[in-house]
Amino acid sequence: MDKRGATKQGLIVLAVIFGALALYAAVRTLTENDEGRVRKVIYAATLGVENEDIARCSSFFSDSYLDTQGYDKVAVLKILSDIFKSFRDLKVEIKQLKVEIKELEAEANIGFKCYMKKAAGEQVYYDAGKLKVIFKKEDDRWKARSVEYTGSDQMLFLNAIA
Repeated sequence: MDKRGATKQGLIVLAVIFGALALYAAVRTLTENDEGRVRKVIYAATLGVENEDIARCSSFFSDSYLDTQGYDKVAVLKILSDIFKSFRDLKVEIKQLKVEIKELEAEANIGFKCYMKKAAGEQVYYDAGKLKVIFKKEDDRWKARSVEYTGSDQMLFLNAIA
């Protein structure tokens, strides 16, 4: 086989590989269900919290957000911003996640632990609790419409092991 034939064969193999990857990506996108999409939103929101990215966190809340405490989207983002100012090194572990889809709404029950340090200090604190999040499908995206927290009303601290 001459050099030109080898090059042509290489290009054909490369085109087949790219075609297979494109087909795989298209099938995966089309077959992903709403439960999987809600789970992705939850994990993406977790990363937003860990990165202390208020803009990213904002994108996960519906403009019509209103929780059982009477907080709207603006109030929740203000609270979250205050947490980001008061604490650092946030790490969220999702311990349990159950998602139930109901037409254009979804309910997620999330068991979690969140580890953090105060802005001025090295003591590690944690909060373990549960969230019940109601999602609403808006413009083909799942957004939190309300969040209900159940857990401790006090943060606990971890003793350092020397």
